[in-house]
Amino acid sequence: MGWLDNSTNNIILDAVLTDFGREALARNNNSFKIAKFSLGDDEVNYGIITKYGRTIGREKIEKNTPIFEALTNSNLALKYRLVSIPNPLVYLPKLVLLGSAIDTIVPGAGPISFIVQQKLSSQDSTLQIDPQLAETTFEVQYPSLFLLVGQVDGQQIVGSVLQDSFRTATKSVAVSPGSNAGIKQATITLSAPAISDTTFNTYGRTIDASGKLQISTSIKITGVMSGLSLTVPVNINNKST
Repeated sequence: MGWLDNSTNNIILDAVLTDFGREALARNNNSFKIAKFSLGDDEVNYGIITKYGRTIGREKIEKNTPIFEALTNSNLALKYRLVSIPNPLVYLPKLVLLGSAIDTIVPGAGPISFIVQQKLSSQDSTLQIDPQLAETTFEVQYPSLFLLVGQVDGQQIVGSVLQDSFRTATKSVAVSPGSNAGIKQATITLSAPAISDTTFNTYGRTIDASGKLQISTSIKITGVMSGLSLTVPVNINNKST
């Protein structure tokens, strides 16, 4: 992270390792290597350009935008990564949920699946996503206290999962070609582990006269290549009826 101190025109840098990075460093087995970095514009309000124009708006952003201090929680740091593409772009891709919102999940009632697509903002099915933005993997972040992501054998997830100290788990899901050149997609499977009554009473809310409790949460799907992200709300009920 960094910012410009306008009183002295000095650039001040503040860099920290995330909790996951500290965990990797603590292994002390030479596996910790910084191979790349990302820049972001989380703090920038581009509405200032719309309001004041490019010249004055840019000056206001440069001089008045406060910059966040470095965060150790990787789920909060750098939400909006910048992407540099040498090829001329006509249409930018986006992430969309195929179909309507996902169904409510009930622990023990079996998994549900839905499809997430990376697609171009164009109706021309012959156009292709720029190779530097085309996804091969989605990263799914989810609260492991409430959800499981992936093909499930009983209550065990098949495949590797990374989890931080905040009980936010991250699972990689492979992306495959869609129905045309401008679509990449992946099927994501969700289920709920056994959730105690205490947990439902702590995090849930009563939604009907029968005393049914519902936990409202969400998962975040991020494209590894493009940095595009999609937040999908999820409801978990303690009763199926």
